[in-house]
Amino acid sequence: MKHSNVRRNIRKFSLFFAVPVLAGTFSNVMHPADLADFSSLKGKHIIGADGGMYYSEFSSNDELKEATKEKNKELVADSVILLKNGGGASGKENMLPYSGMKNISLFGVNSWAYAYGGTGSGSGQLEKGADIYSSLENAGLKINPRLKQLYMDHSAGSLSAEAKWSTPTYEDTELSMDLYTNSITSTYQRYHDAAFVFLSRLGGEGADLGRKNVAGRDDPNMHYLELTTKEKALIKHVEDNFDKVVVLINSGNILEMGELQNDPKISAILSIGQTGDYGFDGVIKVLTGEVSPSGRTVDIWARDFTTDPTYQNFGDGNQTVEQGTNTDYVSGGKTFGKEVEYEEGIYLGYKYYETMHNEIKAGKVNLGDAATKKVLGSADLGSEFRDADDWYDKTIVYPFGYGLSYTNFEWSNFTVSKTGTGKDMKLEASVDVTNKGTVKGKDVVELYMNAPYTYGGIEKSYVKLVGFEKTKELKPGEKETVKISFDAYQVASYDYNDANKNGFKGYEIEQGQYKFFASKNSHEHVLTESVNLEASKIETSKETGHKIENVFTKNEEGSMYNYASISPTMTILSRSNMISTFPVAPTEAERTITDASDSTKNAKTAGTEFEITKGEIYKKLNFGFIFGKDDESKERWNKWGNNKDSVIPSNWTQAENENGEVKIRLADMMGLNPYDTTSIVTSDNKNINGLTHAAAWDAFMNQLTYEELKLLNTTGFFKTTPIERIGKEEAVDPDGPCTIGGQTKDGYISARGSSGTRYWATSQTLAASWNQTLAGEFGRLIGEEGMWNGYNGWYAPSMNTHRSPFSGRNFEYYSQDGVQAGLITSKVIAGASSRGVYSYIKHFALNDQETNRGGVCTWADEQNIRENYLTPFQYAVEEGGSAGIMTGFNRIGTVANSEHYPLLTEILRDEWGFRGHIVTDYKVGNVGDKTNNLEVMTRAGNNIPLDDKAKNARGGGEWDKTLRGGKGGVKVGKVTLNQQGNPTYSTTDFVSDTLSTNIQYYYTRVRAMELLYTSARSNLMDNGADFLKNFQNQEVVFYKGIAGTKSLKVGFKEGSDVRYEVVEDKLPQGVTFDSKTGTFKAASNAEAVTGTVKIVAHYDGWAASKPITVTVRFDEPIQFAGDTSIAKGASYEATVSQDLWKAKENLGAQEAGVISVDSTVSGLPDGLSYDAKTGKITGTATTAGEYNVKIQYKVKERTIISWWGYVFPQEKTNTYTREITLTVGELVTVKFGDQTMKVEKGSVMEAPAAPEAPEGMEFVGWSTASGEIFDFSKTIDADMEFSAVYRKKADVIEYRVHEGKIQARTNGGEWVDVVSLDEIKGDKGDTGEAGEKGDKGDKGDKGDKGDKGDAGENGKDGENAKGGCGGSIVGATTAIGAIALLASAVILKKKREEE
Repeated sequence: MKHSNVRRNIRKFSLFFAVPVLAGTFSNVMHPADLADFSSLKGKHIIGADGGMYYSEFSSNDELKEATKEKNKELVADSVILLKNGGGASGKENMLPYSGMKNISLFGVNSWAYAYGGTGSGSGQLEKGADIYSSLENAGLKINPRLKQLYMDHSAGSLSAEAKWSTPTYEDTELSMDLYTNSITSTYQRYHDAAFVFLSRLGGEGADLGRKNVAGRDDPNMHYLELTTKEKALIKHVEDNFDKVVVLINSGNILEMGELQNDPKISAILSIGQTGDYGFDGVIKVLTGEVSPSGRTVDIWARDFTTDPTYQNFGDGNQTVEQGTNTDYVSGGKTFGKEVEYEEGIYLGYKYYETMHNEIKAGKVNLGDAATKKVLGSADLGSEFRDADDWYDKTIVYPFGYGLSYTNFEWSNFTVSKTGTGKDMKLEASVDVTNKGTVKGKDVVELYMNAPYTYGGIEKSYVKLVGFEKTKELKPGEKETVKISFDAYQVASYDYNDANKNGFKGYEIEQGQYKFFASKNSHEHVLTESVNLEASKIETSKETGHKIENVFTKNEEGSMYNYASISPTMTILSRSNMISTFPVAPTEAERTITDASDSTKNAKTAGTEFEITKGEIYKKLNFGFIFGKDDESKERWNKWGNNKDSVIPSNWTQAENENGEVKIRLADMMGLNPYDTTSIVTSDNKNINGLTHAAAWDAFMNQLTYEELKLLNTTGFFKTTPIERIGKEEAVDPDGPCTIGGQTKDGYISARGSSGTRYWATSQTLAASWNQTLAGEFGRLIGEEGMWNGYNGWYAPSMNTHRSPFSGRNFEYYSQDGVQAGLITSKVIAGASSRGVYSYIKHFALNDQETNRGGVCTWADEQNIRENYLTPFQYAVEEGGSAGIMTGFNRIGTVANSEHYPLLTEILRDEWGFRGHIVTDYKVGNVGDKTNNLEVMTRAGNNIPLDDKAKNARGGGEWDKTLRGGKGGVKVGKVTLNQQGNPTYSTTDFVSDTLSTNIQYYYTRVRAMELLYTSARSNLMDNGADFLKNFQNQEVVFYKGIAGTKSLKVGFKEGSDVRYEVVEDKLPQGVTFDSKTGTFKAASNAEAVTGTVKIVAHYDGWAASKPITVTVRFDEPIQFAGDTSIAKGASYEATVSQDLWKAKENLGAQEAGVISVDSTVSGLPDGLSYDAKTGKITGTATTAGEYNVKIQYKVKERTIISWWGYVFPQEKTNTYTREITLTVGELVTVKFGDQTMKVEKGSVMEAPAAPEAPEGMEFVGWSTASGEIFDFSKTIDADMEFSAVYRKKADVIEYRVHEGKIQARTNGGEWVDVVSLDEIKGDKGDTGEAGEKGDKGDKGDKGDKGDKGDAGENGKDGENAKGGCGGSIVGATTAIGAIALLASAVILKKKREEE
């Protein structure tokens, strides 16, 4: 067996295919010696069958999206169910198709508020342009605009788009007939080609559909799935105005349609499901006749849902008793838990109705009996029935598997052949199907079996589906032979209580004549073939060889668990007396439990392995169980008895810490099966080459620490955790099932499909196609979407059963029948697996209702569990190869599914051969939670919680390397419980080397291995690229100013098929990336900054899903090694170097190369020197300061140009420079405004020159932050910042005498008159000596007296300010002080006036 990391030719798959297993599945996970022979399992359809190598058939995601768009249209067209075709008295009037219609009217508010899907995890995000109105308009149909506007005005939009995660209100949103005014009805004549009435219903996660007291209903007893008064009025209105009236049922749940089916004015009824993106295009193709309808019902459509046997035991029971009281366990007047009883037994859906019809026909049920009338009758049906057919016709509107076509088919040559005996028996049915009609179409052949039945013996329904096939599209006259294969396991019945008294419990075939019907539906059998079969007991699994036996039984005395699944008070419907055993709602007395000592038990199970008492229910629901009990010898998960030393295989150990050497990576494990103890590994990795597959896995797992094992087992929030050192990436496991996507690695997005993946039609819609090939193609495209969008797992398909029409999630569950659902989903899973996407089939198991789903006790007998509810899961595992499981919120009996060892290990792993990993439902499994706990979940078979948990959340112990003779083991802190039963684990007081601690280690490691095995088989491995190893820390370095070429640093082997695609380019200017060669180029003038480029690596044809970011940066070409801070007066040494150029010795004159390399260093501090020979800078720096040093290399090179045999040498010298800054001494930073300088700390510096002062100002000095003028005679001891201080210059006042007046001016300005000389009179002076008497002069004229000026205010003295000036006036000295003052006053007054 060639190991997968060796390159080999693998063909590219482009169609759905079933791939062979590399090395199948086995019995319970134990020591290698305990494993079953793997060789018997070859041929299984399983993920990783080709060694984990996957190839896309598309060249781009856009191409894929176009393909998914077209496939969803095809899917819907193939799923449309024509329920009625033709009206009028003859039933043949106005039949579909309407190929010539152009102008149409759409009726019903839900024609606008259309349900494209459901809510919760099954919801999706509708793509723009994918709505039904766009589909109709793109088909060339003209839609009545007034009706459209009416519904737009009275609707919030799509039911499903608006709801998302909210619980639907189930209101009757249909419009009042008052709104259909004349302005509306006047448009009918123009848009009269056909009228389409939309009846929509919405289901979703978290709540079941209303069965009583539904909002907007006229009668509190009306339920959500019957027509409302408004809907009936609307239909009558349409019938009164149109000839062609077509009802379109837009719902994931069936409706009560008897009234419309019998209405002659209804031309046609179609169930179109919920269609997702563009799916309504497929509906249009059916309506117009481009496609003949070939969908079939996946439920039986009863006329009155309240007469169904499940109606009495469903949801919260408000349909039968007062709201909320029908399902509660009660003790002391308080409720403490919920229950639901599957009292219908195996008689679910069509199995009940077809069996009841047969029992009435056979005279076993008396229609005249009062009890019978009470069971079979109702207000809608009446209670009088003529015979079996009359009862059936009145009770059933559409059988299971029912659907009409536009063409007719004839069946012939029906045979059933048998080979082998016992469990090895194989059967094949064959029938010829011929299209006898006039148009092309597809047909479905349904194969039902009628097994011999003994009253009081093993319960058997009158018919059960064992297989089906859909033809290709047959042209008129064309024939196809349909073959349906099945085996002994599908024929057998499960006898859980030895009902036939032959001493055997398990699957068995009773001797007798088995009739096989080639049927149109569950009621209409076209051809019959009988086969006589001998009695046969099927004791072992066909997958693993493991013994098949009852598992839903009580445990050995002393165990913590009782797994019995039959309630102490339930009565199971039996064919031997279908009236007296018909289900009834549990009474309050049945639900009342006194306390833990209540010994009430079921009389039919008392003393048997199925016994459970009310007291045990009380104990489990009130207290739960937690890990910490040392004696696990009585628990089913203990396979070792009391021999604690035999639990751990001798070659197991764990790394002491995360620094341990990893020689084997997860990519090395691709194609290796940990359960295969015989095949030998051929690998390039010498550490596993030559080992068996199982031994190689042991060696691989030994490299992990125990803490890493716990981490793998405790984180599962839409992902699995990464362990990068072994090459395990974080997987992304998005929700579904109607889309894959919407999750990120860090959280949850409520609008699934927002990642750009397709919003597909719902699962119920797909199932209605009855087309297994189409299901496989859908699954393959889901896998493609996973490949292209980086998704590895898929929380889908949803595998639960349509137990009741009222289940909130029927839209995302496939069918009422396990075989029908199983055959469809197994192809979906195989298709997704073919592209490396592992499916988490959910919700395992019997999680068939939403109300009370969290912890509800689900009671059912083991025959019912296996034949009805486990069947689709079994197909998904055994035929589809599912590698993932999600458990349900509910319990089976009292034990939560996530801690249910019989369910998760004894059936799933041991019988069916499941080899994958299991996740809980959302946030299940808190430590100490009474519903479940993580330690027990690990033992039971659960791998991870759908939650993020701390790695020590389990209390799962610590690694002790001293145990097991130095190989190591686990020690667990002792447990202390509080009053609520929640545990505290001691961190100082441990137990070790016990049966319990060894079991803890064993299952912790096994669960981690199972998860890693799934990863190694999935597209997470990128076809073996090991991106974590080969693309870690990508960085490309160039040199500034130098052109260069660099390649990606990868760990791939030479010759590997790797190519690159640029998805985001943020490279520096002048740098380019060549995706073909994986090389970077930088020009010499490239911008020397850091940049990035995001690329996708395509390895071995792997789809584009792994973006890798590469950083590009630039280094200096010249290296400087030394301190840039130098102590003054201390010796110093640094080195200058480069590795790019080296002169070649004895270079010839005609030879190219480097001739010389010369270096210089300038600008060194005083006392330092550079030696070019050694590249050393040495000396003692004597002068403190900051020095800009320039290092230069001059490189002289010669290149040779050859031309016509002549050689032309060319020489060129390039200079390369690097500048560095050296600091000598301890310097401080001094700032003077914008100027910064470094000075030696403690030195005195000379004040800088005075800066130029602003106009009118003068420089005063340099101030510090405190505002003081600094004295530069002082030392500078710290970083300082100075500011220049200015003040206003003093005014200069000048005086003169001009024209008999004294004038003044300031600062060279305009002269201003101050005073006339005549007016100047000084103070009286001393009497002087008498002078000579002069001549008498003439008397002058008297001058006019001037006006008195206003008195000015005294100005406040100014102060010197930083950067400013004082407010004082500095006057020039004059001979006449008074005149100076006067002049100043005049000047100031003039200035104020001018201002």
